Amino acid sequence: MKIIKKAVSIVLLLSVVLSLSACSSNRLKNDSIIKALENQDFEECDDYDEFTEYYGRTSKQKSVFVTLKDKKAQKSYDKIFNRLNKYPDADVTESTCGYFADLNGLGYVFYFKFEDAKKAEKVYKKFAKNIADGDDGEEKGITYTVSSEKKSSKYVVMNVYLEKDKLLIVYGSLKDTDILEDFCDELKLPSDF
Repeated sequence: MKIIKKAVSIVLLLSVVLSLSACSSNRLKNDSIIKALENQDFEECDDYDEFTEYYGRTSKQKSVFVTLKDKKAQKSYDKIFNRLNKYPDADVTESTCGYFADLNGLGYVFYFKFEDAKKAEKVYKKFAKNIADGDDGEEKGITYTVSSEKKSSKYVVMNVYLEKDKLLIVYGSLKDTDILEDFCDELKLPSDF
């Protein structure tokens, strides 16, 4: 009987530990980010080159994203996100970049998975310094700084999230924040809308 009680106790303990570890972390998943973008009517580009045809061009009113791995992911960090060399050099293994421009305004979403969690944290801190009067905190394994501020006729949204070696940046300058608000809500991320 003692053996059975010990076995049951061990099984219960393992199930509690496994369920807690599954809930506490790994919320910034690329698949979830892609799904959230698609649910906001972003269209997937075939490759990096097609994405750059839209990125930064307000005349092409469209919502697009691209998912990249390895060298192409690194290129998206170096040539799109960090093109002005404001952020530390870092090795990136995976990225999803989203961009939209329409009559409502424009914005972007950057997701990067870094080889080194310390580099991800450095980029997070550097970006967070640009967020004036942002709310920051930590929730379920995600460190964040978020801000949504009305400036003249538009809202400026600047959110950055860090989870271990993963970084998500959400930015927009828009009349109506619904697209970014719904994106953050779907991912259950804290925001300041």
